[in-house]
Amino acid sequence: MTTEKRSEKLSLDLIEEFVDLVAIRNMSALASRQGKQKSGISRRLAQLERTVGQPLVIRKRRDLTATDAGRELRNRVEVLLREIRKQIDEFQNEFGSNELGAELSRESHADLT
Repeated sequence: MTTEKRSEKLSLDLIEEFVDLVAIRNMSALASRQGKQKSGISRRLAQLERTVGQPLVIRKRRDLTATDAGRELRNRVEVLLREIRKQIDEFQNEFGSNELGAELSRESHADLT
């Protein structure tokens, strides 16, 4: 892995967007669902592909299909996303009555749902 690849920043939003894209298999449909532009989704997907150093989807005329690498990445990150959501929920249950804790958990949870 080169230094350039390591320097790319990944966000949970980008990872979730990728997982959703593989499930929906259509950039236009995902863009519409998320209220975003298709070009932005395409640009972020290209960023993720540069970061991991692999093509993650095969783009077709009307839809897309995950490559083997794309399916493997989706499988791995879905496990992590579930764990993150679980930890946020547990945190919210523990600290939800604390004003600062409730504020933090709401902001974090909004980014992960």
